[in-house]
Amino acid sequence: MSRLAEAASLTWSHLLEREAYVLSDPRDPANPAVDDQLRAVLASRARALAGFFAPVAQVPQAVRHRLAADACLASLGTMGVSTPDPHAVLDFLTRHPDLIEPVLAIGAEAMRQARSWDTWSIAPYRDPEVDSEYLTLWLRRTDYTDDTLAIVEAIGDLAEARLAGRSGWMLVSTDFRPPARS
Repeated sequence: MSRLAEAASLTWSHLLEREAYVLSDPRDPANPAVDDQLRAVLASRARALAGFFAPVAQVPQAVRHRLAADACLASLGTMGVSTPDPHAVLDFLTRHPDLIEPVLAIGAEAMRQARSWDTWSIAPYRDPEVDSEYLTLWLRRTDYTDDTLAIVEAIGDLAEARLAGRSGWMLVSTDFRPPARS
């Protein structure tokens, strides 16, 4: 062993003999080997590191929300629900990921009750008067019969039940226009 390594080893041994080895967290107020000033510095550094890494930890969650919203949009399209502005719906569902499952269920039930010439479309609506945004599921038919409002009300009741306590809302309505031509 070189003299430098031997000196380092002796110094290290000497430090271990003189200073107690602390197994607990130095921020722990019950730890007698750490004074309050050092505890405050360590706590501040821990907060700074947590703040530094928090945005990185949130990225996977944001990506998961975006992928889930994209899958929801694709599923709605497969069911036959059209999205005139898919990017706006995608952004809305990404901001409100807890709506994805109920929106799929509501869309499936709407398509189950639809006649072959009916169209359902989903789009976000921003109310400028109260700065509120929500999804709107529109029913459009070539022939508005007596059951139109009953279907809108039934799907609206389902939406009300499924979206209670969620971060966003969906209105179910009709504007009595004919379906958009594809």
